[in-house]
Parts: sequence; C-alpha cells; structure tokens
Amino acid sequence: MDITKTLTDFFDRSSENWTNRSHDYPKIDQASQFEYLNNLKNDYITASKEKQTNKNSIFAQYIADLKAGFDGTVELKDEVSMINNSSDLQDNNWNKFKSSPMGQSVASILNGDQKAVLKDGNLGYDINTDDGETKFMTIYDIKKLVNENVYDSSSKNILNGTMDYVKTLAMQEGNKEFDVDDIFFKIKNEIVKKGNKKSLIFDTLVPTEGGSFYMDLINKLEGTAYEALGITEEMLKIVDTSLKSVNIKDGINREEATIIADELIKNKDVIDDYITNYFTMYMKNQFDKIKIPPTFGDRIFGEKTASDNNRTTIYRKSS
Repeated sequence: MDITKTLTDFFDRSSENWTNRSHDYPKIDQASQFEYLNNLKNDYITASKEKQTNKNSIFAQYIADLKAGFDGTVELKDEVSMINNSSDLQDNNWNKFKSSPMGQSVASILNGDQKAVLKDGNLGYDINTDDGETKFMTIYDIKKLVNENVYDSSSKNILNGTMDYVKTLAMQEGNKEFDVDDIFFKIKNEIVKKGNKKSLIFDTLVPTEGGSFYMDLINKLEGTAYEALGITEEMLKIVDTSLKSVNIKDGINREEATIIADELIKNKDVIDDYITNYFTMYMKNQFDKIKIPPTFGDRIFGEKTASDNNRTTIYRKSS
C-alpha cells in the first residue's frame, strides 16, 4: 500500500467535502459553540444580580469574540480548499504538506473530524507536528502554516522578468558582460528577502536538473569529498553522530548529502546568500549560453567552452 497516496487522497477528499458543504459549520463545531455558550449561560445564571450587571458587557464581548473565532475557522477551511483546488498555488511543498502529520490534522479539520478548542481566549485546534508531538495552534497560526507551503508565484514572476531582461542583454551585440553584483542584489532584495523562503528552497521556480534549490544542492554535494568542502571529522560528529565512520577524503553519498543539505537550510546566517547565489548563477549560465560573442570577419573571439558555460559556484557571500 502506498501510504503517501492514501494520506494525500484523504486530504483531497476532505477538501472536496468542505467545498461541497451545505452548511458553514460542521456538526462538531456547532456542538462546540453550544458547549461554550451553555457554559457562559450557566455562569450568568448562577451569578448574583450585581455580578450579572457587571458581566453584561464582558459576556457580550465574549459572544462576539467567539462568533469571530468560528467565522475564522470557516475562512481557514475556505482558504485551504481554494489552495488545494488551484494548481498554480501547488508544487513540491504543498504535495508534501498534504501527507505530513500537520497536513493530515488540517484535513481532519476540513472533514469535520476535529473539534475547535478555546484556549486563553483564542480559538484553534490541536495539531500533530512532524516530530510526533501535538500542540495547540490558533487559527492565525494554522493559516500561516498553510501559506508557508503555498507556491511562491510572485517570486516566480519576478524571476521570469529577470530572465527576460538577462536574455535581452545577452542578445545585444557587443562585449557586455553579465553583471553578477547587479543581479545578485536584485534577487536578494526583491525575491529572497520578500518571498516565501520554503517555496524558494523546495519548489521549482527555475527549470534545472534537480527541479529545486534543495535537490540541486543535494546533487551538487553528492560525490564531492568532505575535505573539498572544508568539512572536518569534528564537524561531522556535530552534524550527525551516525557519520562517525565516514572518511572525509571519500565522496559524499546520497544519504550524507541529504543530511548536510538539511543542516545547511537550517542555518539562517547563510541560507539567504546560498539561495540568492543559486538563482544568480542560473541567470548567468543562461546569459552565457545565448550571449552573442564579438566577431571580426569570420573569426569569433571570446568563444566560451561548454565547461565555462556550465561553471557555477555553490556559495557567494553577499557584501
């Protein structure tokens, strides 16, 4: 049995069930509302006349907040269903999210299987995390979680525009070189600093062999010697104790490359520059492939070899 397909199908069915609903609130949420309002009523009835008078405005605000909270659950479910029905908002991240523990919790919410919980005045749900824990998340937090897994179409559009600009420059006659610093600055400030970081790392925003920054990084690392990357045996022990037997002079295998990549993307001090460099070097490689070389008669000067065109770097520190 393909467990990933089974989990994904459950998410899709839950999304479809919500889209085709006949009422805004499923029975489980209606029961929750009745429970909270009934508790409020009992509190009011058992209070003294004086306390009832003092609590009138408090109870009115509580009821208003409770309604707003349950309205928020409807908005959350509408948003998730809209994303799941929009292919242009989905890529690697979204597909992986649907079968994850967190995604399955969201599917249960869509399906009306999970009760909304009121905690510290905030309405939310108990969500299963990817590390096996369960934690309370407010509606706002769940929306944020969902949107972190949406495809970054805005960054994709900027990258497409930048690529068109680069192609235009490359097709102009003359000996104009690719301005690495200019493109690096543009990508860093307009995409990496403003975009959905998770999408920039895992989704396909430019057509490459690996299909994403993450997979291209793993492919780049695989086969490279640890020693060539400046990685010592002491560093390996810190990253993962299971790599104790690794010879730093040997080539990195697929499993080891994945472990290194996973640790690298957690490093907030360098990941922005890695991502920026990745997209900058992609632009440069495209520029070099289509650039019109200077000519003199029938001779072509400055013709680049295939190795020159494919040359790239894995990291470039921003200034």
